[in-house]
Order: sequence, then structure tokens, then C-alpha cells
Amino acid sequence: MQSTLLFLGLVGFDSSAEAAVRRLLAAISQARGKVGASEDQRPIWQIADVLEADAFLVRGAGVVQVSGTQLQFLPALYRSASGTPCGVDLGHLKSPFAISDAAHLKSLGLSTDGLSVFNLDHETSLLRALQMFEQLLRTERSLYALAAELTERRDEFDANHTYHLEREGVMDAIVDFPRRRVLLRPGIRPADVSADAWLRRPGSANFAPAHFVECSLIELGWLFAMRCPEVTLPERYQSKPIHIKANPKVRGSLLYPRHSLLIDLLWESPHTMARLSKECPELKPWLTRDIYALYLTRCISTQKPVSSKEPASSLPPPLDNASPSLLNRLGRNMHTISADLT
Repeated sequence: MQSTLLFLGLVGFDSSAEAAVRRLLAAISQARGKVGASEDQRPIWQIADVLEADAFLVRGAGVVQVSGTQLQFLPALYRSASGTPCGVDLGHLKSPFAISDAAHLKSLGLSTDGLSVFNLDHETSLLRALQMFEQLLRTERSLYALAAELTERRDEFDANHTYHLEREGVMDAIVDFPRRRVLLRPGIRPADVSADAWLRRPGSANFAPAHFVECSLIELGWLFAMRCPEVTLPERYQSKPIHIKANPKVRGSLLYPRHSLLIDLLWESPHTMARLSKECPELKPWLTRDIYALYLTRCISTQKPVSSKEPASSLPPPLDNASPSLLNRLGRNMHTISADLT
């Protein structure tokens, strides 16, 4: 099974500090590759926009002012292309994070008790921070592992039945095809999903304890597309006009501003990928992956739909969750990351 992609947001980093993190991530990835995948299927980390990150590194050296748990960064950082906002409230971050330069932050009045700390000058320190993130993101990683298993074994399943994933008498997950959902036991590892026995049960055998995590099959497909290391998009989508049939039926937290922009363009008119890249260059780095996500969730086709029940409308994100580039187009400024950042 392939390892999953996880996305790392950098807050308070200048270009040289970001380059250092990129070098360390490359070294860690290379070292893991030599050892081979562990039983826990070590993920692959990529740097991403702070609004799309699974976890954050906060560089304390970029902070000029502290008020409680709120950090204010050097103006030069958020005016640069680094994507750093001018402030962040550590008390409201919902995603895991670690801070550097703890002594500097203490001198500004921040209590670092209980906070995870890393040293940008030491590879082992960054590795420990990533391993901590990986533990906290185990549910996301296990959902990806389940999606990968479903993709690889899709020809084996009967859509009228439910499947229980069990290991040594313990139920780790339920795949409920009749109700188009999966239920996952919190705390299981990706390796557990790979080792589980898949037991076919009647369609009605879909009860799970209340603490199990529920995810629709549509959302599972979307998560797979966002996190798979390699995207295999059918060739026809590379050259033919792409028609949108429906908006993706996933939680709003899984849709980023770039997705809204892409969906807007497709609702306006069918586009080829070349035209999308030309009209919106900012979509290009993620375009193949995002089209793949729309393909897996059955939202697009290269054939003109006979009819559409969906309104020809966009999926506009709330302004407080919008990317800096989108806010700039709207003539707004992004001031801080707070509780709305997940």
C-alpha cells in the first residue's frame, strides 16, 4: 500500500528558513525510503498553503509581539510570498503544531508550557515533530488506507452487502455499501487496515459503536484523491472539454478556495485542462489532482450531460477561510489565523 500525503503549513518562515525545512523534509523522506516502509506506513510530507495544511510549524524567530496566545509576525514575512499571515492565535488552532525558538517567545511573554517545540537546526528535532503530527493524524491516515484498500479490491465487493474489517476478534471498521458510508474505530493504524480480514455480512449488519468515525464513500474518494502520492487520471480528461454534472457532496472543510474557483469555471462552461491552466495559472500545480477528485466523486464527465439537477452555481468559501490570493482579488486583507483555520 502506498503511503499517504500529509501537508505541512509553515507560519512565520522567511525564504531561507523555508528552504531549510524543504531540505530537511527531503533528507527525512530519503532516509525513510532507504529503510523501506515501516509497519505503520510512514507518510510523505509536503509543504502546503496554511489554509490547506494538516499540521503547522510556527517559527518563533519571526514573532515580534505576543499577547496571551496571539503571535504577531514581522511585517516583512506576511508581505512576502511565504504565505504567512500577520498573526496567529495558538490557543485557537485546531490542527497540531510545533514551535521553534522557544526562548525568544518566552522573552516576549509566551508561556510555552505544554507546547511541542522543535529546532530548525537539527534534523532529528524536526523528525520528532513530524512523528508527533503523524500520531495525531492517525485517523486521517487510516481513512486513506481504507480508501486505498477499497480502490485496489473494488472488483471483490458486492454492493448489496456490508463488510466488517476485523483483526483478532476486534472490529476495526465497517464498510456499509447499502448506505454508502464507512465507520472507523478511532486509534487504529494504517497497517491495521491492511492486515484486517474483510468479512462479508448482510446489508443490515451496519451497527457500530457511537465513538466510531463515520465518513461517506464520496468523501472517502475525495480524501483518496487529495492524499494519494500518484494520480492516475484517465487520458480523455487531459485533452477533452470537461463538463461538470454536480457539486461534490463533501463537507465544506474539505473544499479549499482553489476548488471553488475550479468549480466556478466549470459551471460557466466546459473547459479543457489546458484552458483552465491558461485562464487561472494558480490552479495549475494542483489541477490534475483536483480534476481527479471531481472524477472519483462523479462530478464531471467528458461527455455533455443530458440534464443537470444541480444549480449552475459556485461553491463560494466563507471569506474568513479564503486563501490570501482570493482575498487579494476581492480587495480584502487577511489579518490572522484563528478558530476558522483547521
